[in-house]
Parts: sequence; C-alpha cells; structure tokens
Amino acid sequence: MLSQLRYQAIQQLITILGCLLLLSACDHAAPPDAPISHDAYVWQRRWTPALKDALVVAGPWVGAWHVLAAEVGRHGRLSPVAIDPAALAQTGRPVFLVIRINGQLSDWEPAAIAQASLALVAKWRASGVPVTGLEIDHDCATSRLPDYATFIGLLRPATAGQGLPLVITALPTWLASPALPHLLRQVDEAVLQLHAVTNPRQGLFDPEQAEAWVKKFSAISPVKFRVALPTYGSRIAWDANGRVVAVESEVPKGLAGSRTQELTVSPMAVAAVLASWRKRAPPGFAGVVWFRLPTSDDQRAWSLATWQAVMEGRTLTPTFAAMAVPGEYPGVFDVFVTNESELDGPAPTAVRVLSPQCSAADALGAYHLVSLQPEVQFHRAKPAMLRAHARSMVGWVRCPDSEVRVDAYP
Repeated sequence: MLSQLRYQAIQQLITILGCLLLLSACDHAAPPDAPISHDAYVWQRRWTPALKDALVVAGPWVGAWHVLAAEVGRHGRLSPVAIDPAALAQTGRPVFLVIRINGQLSDWEPAAIAQASLALVAKWRASGVPVTGLEIDHDCATSRLPDYATFIGLLRPATAGQGLPLVITALPTWLASPALPHLLRQVDEAVLQLHAVTNPRQGLFDPEQAEAWVKKFSAISPVKFRVALPTYGSRIAWDANGRVVAVESEVPKGLAGSRTQELTVSPMAVAAVLASWRKRAPPGFAGVVWFRLPTSDDQRAWSLATWQAVMEGRTLTPTFAAMAVPGEYPGVFDVFVTNESELDGPAPTAVRVLSPQCSAADALGAYHLVSLQPEVQFHRAKPAMLRAHARSMVGWVRCPDSEVRVDAYP
C-alpha cells in the first residue's frame, strides 16, 4: 500500500513539473506578429475605368484612401483634379483629401490655400465622399521648413474647426533639421516617404536605408506616423553630370536615349521590411500608405495580386512555366511563358522547344530566336516583367508533332 501511494505521488509530481515546463515555454514563446494597417494613395490624374475597377477590387484590403484632390503650382494657383465621387463613395472607405503644393512655391498665401482646400472638402462631402482628413504634400527644401511650419500652423485652426485631422508628408532629407520637430507638432499625423529617385544606383527603395530612416523619425516625431511604400517603377533620365533630369512613371514622357534607366521595386524586399515591423513596430508607427494604387493599365506598377500578397505577408515564390498552343495553321504552335505565382517577376531568360523536328520558328516581343537545330531556343533580349497569373507570347514554331513540349529557364 505504501509503495502504491509513493508511486501515485511521483506521478503527480511529474504531472506538475510537466505543466510548469509548458507554462515556462509559453512565457518565452515569441509573441504573435502584430497586424499592420494599410492605406493607399490614389494619385492618378485621369480616372480611367481601370482605376475605378482597382478601387472596387482593393477596397476591402485598405483602411483609407489618400486621394490627390488638387495641386498648387509654383505661382500659387490651385488646380483641382477631376475625380469620380461615386466611385470613391462606393468603396465605403474613409478618404484623406490630399493637396499637393509645389516644392518651388515662393509666395505663401495660407488663407487662400486654406479656403480653397476646405471648399474642396465641402464639395466632396456634398458629393457623398466620406472625407475624414486633410493631407498636405509639400516637398520643400530643408532650409524652408520654418516657413512651412508657419503655414501649417496657420492652416491648423481652420481644419480643427471642421473636425478634420491635419496630416503632412515628410521627407527623409528633413531628418537632420532642427526645424522638423516643430513642424510635426503642428499636425495630427505624418507620412514619411520612403521612396525616391535620389541615386539611380540605389533604386527607388533601399530596405536598410528605409528602416534607418523610420528608426530616426520615430525618435523625433511627437505624433503618430505612417510610412509611404512604393508599388511602382520608373524610368529615369539624367544628364552628362549624372543629375536626374526627368522621371517617367504612370504618364509616358517619351524618354529615350542612352542616359535612361528603368528602376523597379522588388516586392520581396518590401515584404521583408514589413515582416520586421510586424515583429517589432517602431514607437509611433501607425501603418503604411502605399504609393500608388496599382491598376491594370499602369504597366510600371505591381499587379493587384502581388500587392495583396505583400500586404498580407504571404510567401512570395516566383513560378514560371512555358507552353505550346496549337496555332491558326496546321503544324504551327504559339509558344507562351506563364507566371503561375502571385509574384510579378522578370520573364524567363530562355525557352527551349523539346522537339528536334521543327522546321521553322520566329520570336516576338522581348525574345529573339537563337537556334532552330538541334532544338529551337528563344532567349530574352531585353528586360521584361511578367505579372502574376499572366502570360506572354514568346514566338511560334512549325513542328510535325501533334504535341510540343517546351521548358522555361530563369
């Protein structure tokens, strides 16, 4: 009897120790990743059917739209953007009305700009747009931050009287200025821009630099802030001295010549930065505002599928394949490359037709024909992106086979 009691006591002790170990493991387990709030800029000046479609598709993914409403030119004239109020209202998302002020503006007229901005707010609200904030985008020189702070300080009472939070965009070049904290104290929230063409060799987005900027801004800012992350690419042109003279994004500018370069932003690089913020967000960090809302007719922006995958933190693995489809004439096959993943990426560099009996072939688009025998080979001759779930024609072949096998190589 005594031995049985001793055995039961030992079993109870083992059970208690096991529970204590489990509790200890739970205490030391990594906390779950924190969700990130996602807004998006609607920066297009032409409200095309593709833009309206993107608003409908992406509406459930975003918290709010930041919509370009007007631009103030260097001489102080305000030019409104013709938006579609019904398309915005239909999404059911709150809207920040954005006024872009030219960085070279010399003569400030705070009262006039405030009056025009609030008139736009009233007009949009009357059209059914749920305006919940006013945002000022002014890329001024660092030396002019005190003047900018004075303007914002004069604008603040007008927006407060309307119950409108006042937001500004901030540039990384301002971080070293002692005038920046005073400017930030005049607003309710800020958006730190993390994308720019400052050095073509660094591209539009440098993950390490972006994290350093956010860390420094977090230490400076007395208000909560979001960060603007890119979904787009650009073509840039520079002069003989290496200075950037033109940037082409969603609007073609006819840039050509040897001193141009296509810059893209890697979705995987942006996703890695987001992953680090999910694990440990900087103090004051309130989320992301994506620049800009991708559309199907914006060839330099990510696809909506890629953008959604990045926002949701899904694994990004490019998967490409090739196929041969019977063409219009007997024995002729059209050759395609397909992107079977959610990740936009460079089209395959080479495509091989695995048939030794093909008698003719030709290439199309970004590819050129490099060999016909002993096998047909197409090589990509210039940069080409293939969007998620899209396909692109490589060329055609004439072969006697009833089926033609092809392979794609990264």
